Amino acid sequence: MLTGQRRPGQVAASQASPASVRPSPSRHLSGPVRCARGRWLTRLRAETVGVPISPLDEVRVFRPGTEVEVAEGETGELAACGPYTIRGYLAAPDRDREAFTAEGFYRSGDLVRARRYKGTLSYSIEGRVKDLIDRGGEKINAEEVELLVAGHPAVAEMALVGMPDPRLGERGCAYVVPRDPQNPPTLAGICAYLEAEGLAKYKWPERLELIDALPRTQIGKVSKVTLRADIAAKLEHETTPCGPAVMA
Repeated sequence: MLTGQRRPGQVAASQASPASVRPSPSRHLSGPVRCARGRWLTRLRAETVGVPISPLDEVRVFRPGTEVEVAEGETGELAACGPYTIRGYLAAPDRDREAFTAEGFYRSGDLVRARRYKGTLSYSIEGRVKDLIDRGGEKINAEEVELLVAGHPAVAEMALVGMPDPRLGERGCAYVVPRDPQNPPTLAGICAYLEAEGLAKYKWPERLELIDALPRTQIGKVSKVTLRADIAAKLEHETTPCGPAVMA
């Protein structure tokens, strides 16, 4: 990978005198004022990944797959440009086109949401772009669904992946490890639970696969690559003449 020069708009800022960089005001606070500041800082640190390290950093949040910025508070893909952000991959123009915007912002692949704490803008990680399910143009954040389903009393573990669909592109498939294999949850039961939780209907899983344990990578993360391959193979078998027809 290559390191690069600052963006043109950053040059003047980089030449500012050290005196223009303000020290942390917390050093000058005491008593109740400092305690109040400490409370929102504690929330910021607990709920987000923090703020940009350098004053020269630029952060934008784009609608995934586009260069359209989302409104503050909406979930989108984190993109950044700054003094220590890479400017490109060595001899890989195709990869550069995928990884960078036209203005040179690096697409992180992280889904984030901007939050304000006493005027300070910070960012919380909401998932990964690769975990988005594209259902007829509607983007489903798998992690959002998984966190809700985790509260279902009959579910021990759950992973949501996209399964191929000829009409919509993808639909959601839930792989569930039941708490009691003798009394597993049903797809209808999970959808009713999600409806009660207020989740939009298009985000509900449309197929349920019960499984003894979720496959994992060598570092212990759920292997969604394995799950996507599994459901794709099952669907291919079900649509062949020798297999049963897929129900709509």
